[in-house]
Amino acid sequence: MTFYVCFIHDFSIYPSIALAISIRNTYWKAIIPESIKTDNFITKVEHYGFRGNEYEAVKLFCEFYGIRQPNFPLLNPEYSNPLFLHLICKGIQASEQKVFPQGFQGVTKIFGFYLKAVKARLIQKRDIYDYTPNFLSNALNSFAQTSFEKDGRSLTISEVALLYKTQYSDFPNLLGDLIEESVLIRALPYGHEENIEEEEIVYFAYERFGDFYIANELIKDITNKDEVLKQFEKNRPLGKLIEDGRWYNSGILEALAVLLPEKYDVEIFEVYRWVFDENGENPRYWNHSISQWYLNSLRWRKIESIDDEKFVDWATKTNQFQISYEEYFSFLFEMSAVENHPFNSDRMTNILLRANMPKRDSFLQQYFLYYSGKDDSGSAMPINRLIDWAWRPNISKQVSKETARLVSQALCWILATTDTVLRDQATKAMVNLLQNQIPTLIEVFKKLVTVDDTYIAERLCAVAYGCALRTGNLDDLKLLAETVYDEIFKAGEPPEHLLLRDYCRHIIELAVSKNITLNIENENYRPPYNARLPQHYATEEELRSYEVGRDEKGEIGIAARGNGKIIFSVLT
Repeated sequence: MTFYVCFIHDFSIYPSIALAISIRNTYWKAIIPESIKTDNFITKVEHYGFRGNEYEAVKLFCEFYGIRQPNFPLLNPEYSNPLFLHLICKGIQASEQKVFPQGFQGVTKIFGFYLKAVKARLIQKRDIYDYTPNFLSNALNSFAQTSFEKDGRSLTISEVALLYKTQYSDFPNLLGDLIEESVLIRALPYGHEENIEEEEIVYFAYERFGDFYIANELIKDITNKDEVLKQFEKNRPLGKLIEDGRWYNSGILEALAVLLPEKYDVEIFEVYRWVFDENGENPRYWNHSISQWYLNSLRWRKIESIDDEKFVDWATKTNQFQISYEEYFSFLFEMSAVENHPFNSDRMTNILLRANMPKRDSFLQQYFLYYSGKDDSGSAMPINRLIDWAWRPNISKQVSKETARLVSQALCWILATTDTVLRDQATKAMVNLLQNQIPTLIEVFKKLVTVDDTYIAERLCAVAYGCALRTGNLDDLKLLAETVYDEIFKAGEPPEHLLLRDYCRHIIELAVSKNITLNIENENYRPPYNARLPQHYATEEELRSYEVGRDEKGEIGIAARGNGKIIFSVLT
């Protein structure tokens, strides 16, 4: 212990040199002396991977692995996990296209690419690995099956050594090589960190990778859909997985929610249909868990494996899809930019357009209130990640038209928030994203400028004006000015909103000032407009009738307090 302390303090005499030591938390208590833990001279920091620096990390990883950098938002917090980023980049590097996938669609395929890359590295180390084509997948399958049968996700290091010595005696270095390649990892078991004599355990380095391997091993012998449904009956081993599904088996069940539709065209809510029937009499089966596994699986599945009609039928005709508005919209914002995905921002927009403004605000405002900023772990929420991505330098020139459309469409709905800071951020992000994407802006403008929410319409016009000022393409400016005229002024009755009309008028005036010939019928984009002043203005006495804690019906309640705040803001 004295050696450790002296070694660390020896660096203090060198002002330009620092010593950084990285250690897994499971080893912290076992090998770090108490004198170091309590030494105020030493700074102790818990490292959270790439959290907050995902884009910079992805850029560096892409450059290192020689793959194309993504030009779409990274909205899933998985990207802050260095091991996941290493895994997915290795997998992409081994693919033909070497293209970063939107979302994680077809993660089983990516894992396959990853194993291909690992195998190539193992063969470079030892020629013997080249003589058995399926040794790597077989070895991992054996580990997955044995660890699961042991009622756990791990084996002791002696158990793994014996397993591989028995089944793969021709590969004496297999365990060490898999650990060295970060496929498996060795660590002290949790709860025994203070005892260095405790035998170390081995488990999949990336837990989700392990979950997929275990899940795949569990269903490998099933041949068709009918057999799937039979194997997941209540008293069968696969049916019993759900008994501890909320916690211990959750990752495996989520992996099954990906693999079952990809392999057998059957959904997780279909194989556990019996659970919903018994939910009333057995409280350990939770509808919400199955709904959550299904929803989470959509991030990872091949897009072609998603049967939207089956989901809609299940969600609308039963009361079994039990996901809150906040969870659902958080998911939709996370998936909003994924091209061709049935749960991208087109779905969100269709849902929100079916509701009128009061109905939308009843759940959307609460979502913006609780699901903006950062979560408890310090990771940015999906809407903030979306804004941050759209605000990146030069993004407007780099992004595809379809991704720009999907993202700006999602950002449009954030313009409805009463949080002025968030609303301003979304507005500026849209300008930054669309300034070189005027045709895309026009498409979104036409679709949403007439929405029954002036908060959205006004800021969408502000975005259009900002893009008009920034674009250097006169043809685009001409097209935008004519679109604004047709949508806002052509009928002669523009919305009764000063800022909205002013933004739109100045887009047209800007085009005129640049001597652009516009295809417009007259100059009714200039005031005075046909808006009529109110025939009657409320008196102060009439307003104060709502002030004393009562609503318009004279009743006391939440609405009354809201009225009181509004009256106070008007009369003071």
